[in-house]
Amino acid sequence: MMGIVPVYTTGAICGCCVPARYAGRNTVNKMNESRKNINDAIPEDEDGFNEMAYVRVKAGDVLIRCLEDGSGAPMQQLVEALVLAGPENLVVLREILTETNQRKVQVGDDINQVVSGLRTNLQSFDVRLRGLRKATTLAQMKPSRFMTMIKNYGINELDTQNACMQLFKDAQDLAVLLLGHYSLLAQIEEFLEDWIMGVSYQLAHQERDKNILEFTR
Repeated sequence: MMGIVPVYTTGAICGCCVPARYAGRNTVNKMNESRKNINDAIPEDEDGFNEMAYVRVKAGDVLIRCLEDGSGAPMQQLVEALVLAGPENLVVLREILTETNQRKVQVGDDINQVVSGLRTNLQSFDVRLRGLRKATTLAQMKPSRFMTMIKNYGINELDTQNACMQLFKDAQDLAVLLLGHYSLLAQIEEFLEDWIMGVSYQLAHQERDKNILEFTR
């Protein structure tokens, strides 16, 4: 099964160790340079659905496309194709849900790392923003507010102010990006849970009807 292996590098973002997939400006494209077509996510033969490792890899490809597009539509197309193929694909839907959950957890960890990385770097300028603990706070903070905060720590030299502001802007841009990813993955997760519940209900009724039929023979 495909795992999510975080690779870290010292990049320009926050000037500290962040996941390498976010270290460049073209962040999402670096996550998947060979973009997959949605049709490639569905095996041509039925036996392919029994390969859980294959399913997880393909689910990962589709999730990356969703993040690139900022839309859950590619995953919706895949799930609807699986459902139309038959309720026996319930196990496949559950594998996709597991992969989605792992991706969301990874993004959540990355979000926390961005915030802690910014705070750590600002400490090198003797700026300790103890109240800055949430990515949502960072994402919504205005540059003017941040500048006021660092001035309160005696940061009055222009070069030092610019260095702190660059750290802030890089971290804020990444926080906004990751929060968007997290929200989208949460929506996809909810969508998958709804389909799994529906397919499970369908299977349960099919089994009940089968048992009734056999009993009445």
